[in-house]
Amino acid sequence: MKTAHFEPDTLIEIDDTLGGFRKLASVTDSGDGYIDLIDEDAPAFPTYEALSPVAIGNSLSWGLELIDQDADQAREFIALQRRLMAAGIDSLTYNRALFWAYQTRAFGFAEALRAGREATDQVQQSRLQMDRLIRRGRAAHLRLV
Repeated sequence: MKTAHFEPDTLIEIDDTLGGFRKLASVTDSGDGYIDLIDEDAPAFPTYEALSPVAIGNSLSWGLELIDQDADQAREFIALQRRLMAAGIDSLTYNRALFWAYQTRAFGFAEALRAGREATDQVQQSRLQMDRLIRRGRAAHLRLV
């Protein structure tokens, strides 16, 4: 399968085919892979073109767009960034929360934090489902051997 190439550390949105949703991920140093969880045991996956990966910008570009559109919203977004930085969450959950706020134009701290955590939980649940499928497949293979 053909992979899409992005600059390392680019934030992308990509299909999670197992869970049936779009997820925010960060491009790896190779440019043709991504991580969707901040966990030393979490492997990188290829950015297959079939998964429709799209660069989505970052908190700086989202903030600058808001400045051009609505200065009051930009101030709320910047205040939210500061509060989320102090929340003790990982960088992908942080970016998921900010991306949700940017998309919905809702800048409440509790709501954005909940949305970021829910998005990360969704990715974790999909990963657990994949791990279960792999274990079952391996067990079935070993029974045949």
